[in-house]
Order: sequence, then C-alpha cells, then structure tokens
Amino acid sequence: MNAISNVYNYYMPSAQAGRRQTNKYDTHNKSELKNIYNSIVRMSKESPLYIFDQSKNAYKFAINVKEEACELKNTLSALTAEDDSGSLFGQKIATSSNPDAVTAQYLGQKSGTDMPEGFEISVEQLAAPQVNTGNYLPPNRLKLIPNNYAFDIQSGGLSYEFQFRVSHQDTNQTIQERLSSLINKSNIGIKAAVLTDEDSGFTALSLSSDATGTSDGKPLFRVTDEHSSQASGAVDYLGIGKITSDSQNAVFLLDGDRHTAASNTFTINQSFEVTLHRETNDMEPTIIGFKADIDTVSDNIREMTRQYNSMIRLSGSYAGKTIQDNLLQKNISSVAKQHANTLEAIGLQLTTDGSLEVDDQLLTQSLTEDMNETIESLIDFKSTLMDKTEEVMLNPMDYVDKKIVAYPNPGKTFANPYLTSIYSGMLFNSYC
Repeated sequence: MNAISNVYNYYMPSAQAGRRQTNKYDTHNKSELKNIYNSIVRMSKESPLYIFDQSKNAYKFAINVKEEACELKNTLSALTAEDDSGSLFGQKIATSSNPDAVTAQYLGQKSGTDMPEGFEISVEQLAAPQVNTGNYLPPNRLKLIPNNYAFDIQSGGLSYEFQFRVSHQDTNQTIQERLSSLINKSNIGIKAAVLTDEDSGFTALSLSSDATGTSDGKPLFRVTDEHSSQASGAVDYLGIGKITSDSQNAVFLLDGDRHTAASNTFTINQSFEVTLHRETNDMEPTIIGFKADIDTVSDNIREMTRQYNSMIRLSGSYAGKTIQDNLLQKNISSVAKQHANTLEAIGLQLTTDGSLEVDDQLLTQSLTEDMNETIESLIDFKSTLMDKTEEVMLNPMDYVDKKIVAYPNPGKTFANPYLTSIYSGMLFNSYC
C-alpha cells in the first residue's frame, strides 16, 4: 500500500501536494459497490481495445481527472446528504468571530444529540510537539571520528535505525543536513531541520514530533545509540538525544468550563470540528455559531461552482499534451449548456470556455426573493452533473490519447478486465 500511495501522490498536482483528505462520501455500502461494479462491467463490454499514450503527462492527467472528479462528486453528495439539516443547498456552515484564533467546521447533527446553536471558546494553551534541539556546532569543522555510525529513534512503540557514514571530507553542517534529509524522507512522524544561530553562525540539528499532547508524561520519541549496529557517539556529539521542549496538551475554556485535548484539532459534541490557532484572552472569547441561511446557501452554490470550474480548467491546462482534444471540457460543460437559461437566471453565467461565473448581485437577489425556487432551479443541474461526474470517475483513461486496436463484437460482448486494469497498471509500469 505504501508503494501505491507514494506513486499516486507523486503524480498528483502540486496544488494537492498535501494529499486529498478522505471523508464520509469516499466510503460505500454494499449496494453502492455493486452498482459501481455493474457499471464497470457494462462499460467494459462496450469499449474497444486500445493502446494509450504512456508519457508522464498522460499519467498525471489521468490521475488529476480522477481526483477532480472525486472532489466534485463529494461536493455534490454533500449537497444532497439526507442527514444534513435544511434544504438541498442549505446545510449549516459554522462561522467564527475570531478565525485567526479559532476556526470550526460543522459536521452535521448526530442522531440522539441536541443541535447546539453555538458556543464560546477561549484558548489558554496550544497543543505542542516534542522538540529535541541538538548542540550548536561550528558548521565548517568536525570532531566526529570518520566511521560508520547508527542511532535509533523510538516513536509510537516502534524503533527505527538510521545509519550514516562520516568521511574526512564531511563537516558538522554536511552531517546535519544529511541526517535531516534522511529523517524527513523516512516518514516516521518526526520532522528534522538544521537551525543556524544568528550571532555565532553555528548550526544545530533539530527534531520535532508531528504528534502533540501527552497523556502519561512520557516523551513522544527518544533518540539513542546505546544498542546501535554501528559505531556510537553521534547522538552525544550532535546533542539530538536531549529534549529541549516537552510536548503539551491544548487547554481551553468551553462556555466557561476548562478542557484539554492532545491535538489542536478536535470535535465538540460530535457536531463541530474545531481547530485552535493561537492563544486568546479569556475576557474576549471566540464565538462559534452559524452563518445566516442566505449566506449558507450562497456559499454552497459557490463551492459547487468552484469545483465545477476546476474540472473545466484541468482540461485546458493539459491542452496539446497527449490528451483527447478538449474532450473532458466538452463533456462537463455540456451539462451547464443544457441548463444555461436556468443557471443564468439565478446568477451563474456560462462563459465561452464552459466555466461558470457567479454574479453576486443577481444570486443574492434570487435567493432573497425566493430561496426555494432558486434551489429547485439547481436540482436538475446538480443531478445531471453528478451522473456525468460518475462516468468520468469510472474511466479517466477515456480522456487520454489512444489508438483503437479492435472494436467489440456487437453480437458477442464480454466483460474486459483489461480496460479497468489500465489505470492502476500504468502506475506500476513507471514505478517498477
């Protein structure tokens, strides 16, 4: 799974380098999975055999198509979720009186829980990671004897050994930078960096845990070379074994009551996901509430429009680079063209490239005069767009340049597993 994840994230667009977060709409029940399976079987029976372009641009484009389609489908699914309150486009949106200090996301009302109208929160202390800052050493010198060294980092119940070699050509800074890169690439939940003292110019290797908080007072990680397989002494020389800043829990007042949390992001009453950004004054608490209905509906419509436009722009960004000529743009924009008159009447203007522009004044006017009618005008558009998006998700390779090898026999069609294996197979062809 790690290999698949690494390859997939390598080909994802830079804008999504932080990796797309999954949500409840990425999961499926048995009937949904069965419908997807049946759709794939029908599609494979009707599709010809072909050879597709195998350049990196083609790989990146196919994955981007899949990702954008997933994002759009999740946005559309959120607008029709039965367990969300309000009308079709009227789910509640949380708002903060001081977003620089505290932000919140409304997750929906859980069955058996009361709907909170809002709450006050004051931040006394942010959750913090453990930090080990090593000795500040002259960057162009080295007193560590050339040899093969190793040390262990114990974190999360696991132990990771790091081995490195010191030669006569090395300096303190080259060793620190090499270890920093080695630790960061290992992806073990520890971030490393080389710090420079402004006054002396000396450098130090610093290690910081991704995790925050503490429950038993024990350190989140330990660095030692007591039982290393190579020479020891590097930990003491670099000074990375000593804790310079202990991890700590977040401390906050919720409607006057003191609480703690191991992370700066947590849920309240299973309805809000709250993120703390900085400490606040107890006399000026942050108020978390809900946006007005018109603002909520308007924001949801804009989010749907933003995701739709992202699909349109994707096709243009790869124009002339081994993709089917504007096929994705034509397929997606055909939905907006089909509903152009309805959309323009409520402030969603269709442009020449197929994207949608929001006329804020007209949208606000239509929502103010008759919100229900405005929402009803969007139902057919949303439903048609959902169907088209699901088609794109099933086979993103449809939009990559390819040569037809053989058409299916119209009298004797059969399910073709080759068709659905292309998308995953192209990753391993490049990676292995």
